[in-house]
Amino acid sequence: TLFRSENMDTTANSTHQKTTIIVNHSLQITSYNSCAHISCAQHLRFDGSLSKKCKMHIRISGIIFINTSVVFIDSSASFVNCTFAQSISPIKMKFISRQNSALLVEGSLFSRNVGCIRLDVSRSIMQLSTNLNDVRFQENIPFSELEGSGVSIYSTAVKNCRSILNSTFRNAVFRNNTGPLISNNVCFSESNEYYENVKFSNNRLSVGKKATLGKSLYFSRVRHAVVVFNKLTSVENVNIRCIKLISSNAVQLKVLNSRISSHNVSADQSGAGILVVAGNSVNLEIEESSFRRNAARGSGGVVSIQTSNSLTKVRVSVFRSNFTNNSAQDGGAFFSNRSQGVVAVHVENATFQSCRSRKTGGSIALFSSKEIHFAARHTTWKSCYAEEGSSVYVSNLSASHNDGRQSNTTVSIMNCKFIKNKAGYDGDFSLLSAAGSIDVFKTEWSECAQGFVIFMECACNVNFTDVNVTECKG
Repeated sequence: TLFRSENMDTTANSTHQKTTIIVNHSLQITSYNSCAHISCAQHLRFDGSLSKKCKMHIRISGIIFINTSVVFIDSSASFVNCTFAQSISPIKMKFISRQNSALLVEGSLFSRNVGCIRLDVSRSIMQLSTNLNDVRFQENIPFSELEGSGVSIYSTAVKNCRSILNSTFRNAVFRNNTGPLISNNVCFSESNEYYENVKFSNNRLSVGKKATLGKSLYFSRVRHAVVVFNKLTSVENVNIRCIKLISSNAVQLKVLNSRISSHNVSADQSGAGILVVAGNSVNLEIEESSFRRNAARGSGGVVSIQTSNSLTKVRVSVFRSNFTNNSAQDGGAFFSNRSQGVVAVHVENATFQSCRSRKTGGSIALFSSKEIHFAARHTTWKSCYAEEGSSVYVSNLSASHNDGRQSNTTVSIMNCKFIKNKAGYDGDFSLLSAAGSIDVFKTEWSECAQGFVIFMECACNVNFTDVNVTECKG
């Protein structure tokens, strides 16, 4: 089926009843020469065939939708060069019996809508692919407090919905919207997400409502998450976190070539830039990225990792990145909470400047009662502040574990610089541990208010080689 428009508006109106089109295989709606307009007072609905063998796909291009909700039941859909304005749920898809579906939106604009793209994954064991290329979202608001204003994937199924969610966003701009912007809220699903050259700017949290999805621009609550942000820019957003990930199993998160600035969360909220809550394991990698002026009233001005399982393994790797003027109560830039799991942090070619906390770890605060492994290479801490550990605070104190082993900590610092950092007490690098080893090689402390402070409950191995301390006050 083909709709052709030449310098005229094509309008479908349904005032008293919904408009429903039943499609057995595929439908194409295309506007030629000039943009066609479609407006339905309620919604335009496409129902797929009852036969599971028939796969419906709707292709729509060059159409302007105003005050219209386009609803798809068990269908795949493509939108190219379309505009959606002043509508409630302009794109809504629900999956009941179909096992595989896809949504493509390309070269399109969403403006002043309520809940732009809403995907209801009600079928268990299905796979959904969502692809957005060159799409702009402006001045949109969420359909509900549990959804995102831009893209929302959720489930209304009563039973646990074990689905696979694949999402790829490229060149997407979210500006002047009410957050959250993107949400994946299908608790028992697995998600594989890739975001490239995505920009969040001048977005805000809804005023006068309850906290929406943890006050985050991006929110995901799934069983297992693999998420990559490459070239993410998030700036000038108001009173809202950038990224929040909750997983009952594992989280793998990469933030590459990105810039996250001026995020803040109030009350006891943690992780103004990134908050990760996981039950089994966390693997976070940050590379070639910049974080400035992020602030949390709780822990982790930039990153807060919180574990819900005593055996959770946390691994953080930071390469060639800068952290400037971030703050929190504990861990001005990084925080990992008190757990019985293994915490491993590797920092290389990074700079922490003017980061501060009101309690522990001006830039980094790590807690565990089992194992902590901290390594830093070619990294600089400058003008950081905390009551304890103006640059780094590591705490690993506990009695013996059930297997007879004691808590263990390893610290390795090579070719690093600590400059003009100030601690209320307990030093620039504070370490509390029951046992472990410390190796410091070719590292400088200069004009720090406190030096390197080590506190251990029992014997440990300490090795300082080519360490230079100048103008520090003990």
